[in-house]
Amino acid sequence: MSCYHNTCNKKPSFNKKGEKAIACKDHKTDEMVNVKLNICKDASCNITAIYGYKGSKPQYCLKHRIADMISLHHSTLCEYAECITRASCNILGRPPAFCSKHKTDNMINVVNKRCVYPGCTSLSRLFNYKGSKGEFCVTHKKPGMIDVSHKPCEHADCTLQPSYDIKGGSGRFCTTHKLANMIDIKNKYCDHSGCTVVNPIFNVEGSISGKFCIQHKTPSMIDVKHKTCEHENCKIRPSFDIKGGNGRFCVTHKHDDMIDITHTYCDHTDCKKRANFDLPDGKGKCCTTHKAEGMIDIANKHCIVDKCYSRANFGKLGSKVSHCAVHREKGMIRRSNRKCANCKELAVWGINFTPLHCELHKNEDEQNLVERPCSSCHLPYILDKDNKCENCNPLSWKSALLAKQIPLMDYLDSRDLAGEMTDRIIDKGICGKERPDRLYDFHDKIVILECDEHQHNDRACICEQTRMVNISQMFGGIPVYFIRFNPDTYTPKHEALSEDTITKRYKTCGDFIQDIKDQRIKLPNALLSVIYLYYNGWSGLNEEEWNIITPME
Repeated sequence: MSCYHNTCNKKPSFNKKGEKAIACKDHKTDEMVNVKLNICKDASCNITAIYGYKGSKPQYCLKHRIADMISLHHSTLCEYAECITRASCNILGRPPAFCSKHKTDNMINVVNKRCVYPGCTSLSRLFNYKGSKGEFCVTHKKPGMIDVSHKPCEHADCTLQPSYDIKGGSGRFCTTHKLANMIDIKNKYCDHSGCTVVNPIFNVEGSISGKFCIQHKTPSMIDVKHKTCEHENCKIRPSFDIKGGNGRFCVTHKHDDMIDITHTYCDHTDCKKRANFDLPDGKGKCCTTHKAEGMIDIANKHCIVDKCYSRANFGKLGSKVSHCAVHREKGMIRRSNRKCANCKELAVWGINFTPLHCELHKNEDEQNLVERPCSSCHLPYILDKDNKCENCNPLSWKSALLAKQIPLMDYLDSRDLAGEMTDRIIDKGICGKERPDRLYDFHDKIVILECDEHQHNDRACICEQTRMVNISQMFGGIPVYFIRFNPDTYTPKHEALSEDTITKRYKTCGDFIQDIKDQRIKLPNALLSVIYLYYNGWSGLNEEEWNIITPME
């Protein structure tokens, strides 16, 4: 049967709703609809029906659908019982049968296009030669290929993605080539005035997007960007799951067969320490105990001097650390690009040539670390309290930089208690910029050693506790135990007691950490605890008690 029009041989698809098709698209009248399609059952509606129940034909359009109906517009739904998600996965070469949640381990996405490299199952097809469509993933892109799926920076020959533009723009230049009046329009900033933290994750419970960073969140705010432990009412980020999982429970609520899946662990059989050592250019295979000959610490930044693999701790004020203690150049200080403890400005005032505060928040006993003319040689350098540079008064620098923390860490290193990291930002600063003096990961607990010169009397107690809380929250609910070690003078609990020598203090600290490692010390059942060694009132470890800051929920 053909269209009712005399000279038309096309198949008819149109007529009044509910009647047999008599006209083609070209010869239909205004009141006619496509009766070959499922039209919405609502009497006044002529829109195509795409909503219905699983296993049946579409009955209604979006406007008139019944609440429990689903879209049947696309291909088959997941075959898993009661699942109404679109099927996209199956064994390669077969049509889609299951959704990503209910697929088996041998199934992949068979709907979307994959990287054209033979055997690659990546859905990322961003790379190709300039002028072509994306076909390769980042792993299999060939030399000369660039990201052709995103608009590049407008600067000549720059292939980076643009994130800077004037306010209201969509992005024209990368951070290197941005103009003076441009701002980052791709990333969201913390709502706190003047804060430059990108992608805030904290907001009130129930919110979809974050508004504040960890420093400026209120006590009632939680992390709304990351999933939480599946245990009822637990708000801690999950880090435990079965091998191959993505994280379901925190350390408190994990099942017996679950492991910490957020970190890479030593390849040695049954070793559960973090893998911080590998051959140069490696990603981490062994812990400090099981590292092979030739392996280096790849978790921390190294000194830039050729073939030196010592950790870089020193640099010029305002610049990143670049040199180790042996190769540091004149005028270099520790933590050279440290931010003020009270704000995000560069710290240019400090104690013992270690920056702590900016000009606004400096304390009375802190020294200016900005280069000034030396009173002796008149050349511009960072000066000591006598207004002399390192060249003219080297002893003041040596005593300030090496007398406290470094000897303690060297002693612990000699006892094979080097820990997982020393003076380094945790997880590249994802959740905060705090830098513990030394961190030990004992799998089921985290121990952090802090060398507190002068018992940190220059710092408010609430600031110290806030810092410990911030650090503890980075470990997804694993118990964190702080050891605060004072290397300076203290007042013993009893007048008959004298102060322990520094050598004895080092040994006590080392023995204590070793006993915790060997599980010979009974630790409090809490998320965050702290113990103070050689603070005022000290009489010995047998009388010192742990202070619980965050109890176990």
